[in-house]
Amino acid sequence: MKIIAAKCPNCGADIEVDQYSDKTRCEYCNSTIIVEDAIACSKVDISGNITIDNSKEIEMLLKNANRLFDSHDYKNAYIKYDKVLDANPDDLEAIIKSEGCRLLQMPALEVDYNDFIKIIDCIDDYELDEEDNDYYYGIALDVLSDSAVVYLTYDRPLRTEVYKIYKILWDLEEVFEELFDNVHSEKLEKKCARRIVKICEYISTSRTPADSLFPCPSPNAKEARKQFEKYSEYLDEN
Repeated sequence: MKIIAAKCPNCGADIEVDQYSDKTRCEYCNSTIIVEDAIACSKVDISGNITIDNSKEIEMLLKNANRLFDSHDYKNAYIKYDKVLDANPDDLEAIIKSEGCRLLQMPALEVDYNDFIKIIDCIDDYELDEEDNDYYYGIALDVLSDSAVVYLTYDRPLRTEVYKIYKILWDLEEVFEELFDNVHSEKLEKKCARRIVKICEYISTSRTPADSLFPCPSPNAKEARKQFEKYSEYLDEN
């Protein structure tokens, strides 16, 4: 085996290949390529002042990272997002989803409000117009929705874990409320409101799934019921 530099003929990404292999797979665009062609693409003599445009390479890498994220392969998606950020540290979508991958790989009962709020705090570091603001808040909303599913469907928690789940869901509810207050489009407002209603309904009515004979209501049940009614009314009116 001899590893040498090459270039993907399909997406133009700089890659490394085994010189003695016939074929390989591009880690950026995921296409199967002939090694000889990839080596040939990299053997181009250039002179003078040049500007290297790696935007297509980053685009393909981000696309593959999103594919892994959508299939819940957060470990490998995180690696891909890290490569995107190496090439472009200001790629906000990669920043949000990289933080999401970190969150979704944490032990479920060890997360708290600060872990959730980081997902939207990174957006506030950028000056965005309303359209871009909603675009990135929409991405953050999807990431946080994945987190909510983890706790709303938590499989047979122990009684000692139930209050922790309620607390985490209440933290999430507060973050969804912050998102609701920051987005501009009615579509995203409704999406936030539906998440809040779902969480508050669970917190205000759930009993311990592990043992239905011993109710374990949340200490936030009354407040959750108020929020449930408030955002249900919003959805009914809109």
